[in-house]
Amino acid sequence: VFREVFAPGSSDVAIEQTLELSSTTSHLEPAVGVIFDVVLATPPELRAVPAWVLEGLVNVRGTPWTDNPRGEELRALLLLHLLRSPDNCRTAVSLPNVMHYAQLPGFKAKADTMFPLRAYFLSGETPDLLRRCTRLIGKHCPGAVEVQQRLQRDTPTLQTKHDIRNV
Repeated sequence: VFREVFAPGSSDVAIEQTLELSSTTSHLEPAVGVIFDVVLATPPELRAVPAWVLEGLVNVRGTPWTDNPRGEELRALLLLHLLRSPDNCRTAVSLPNVMHYAQLPGFKAKADTMFPLRAYFLSGETPDLLRRCTRLIGKHCPGAVEVQQRLQRDTPTLQTKHDIRNV
């Protein structure tokens, strides 16, 4: 599932068979939740991942990453948690796509719904998360990246939105 989330369409035979068995991608959202749980349960110094995971995370398109505004926020948040590992920061510096993604200005988008409160809670924004990513890379690899200007969030954090939705 890990490769399917980060590298769909990989040439690995087992992954191709798994993709053929699943007629939908609805299983990917819970899989990302499990990956978040595993990453957060692992101490930062033990979160080192292969380069293909970081590269795949910033390059992958489709469910759940591009389905709605929260998907991009999930991607940036997962990258942030992975970059808490100094090894991943050093790996990221050698990956042009990861460095490009981390240096993007980010975006703020509200969900397309006629209910203002729902749009507020289903919104996504990444400028603060990407800035924190570049700060971590700069901390572990001085001079490798320029930290962006701090921007204020318009909505609560992803965790706060999730907690309020579950109340």
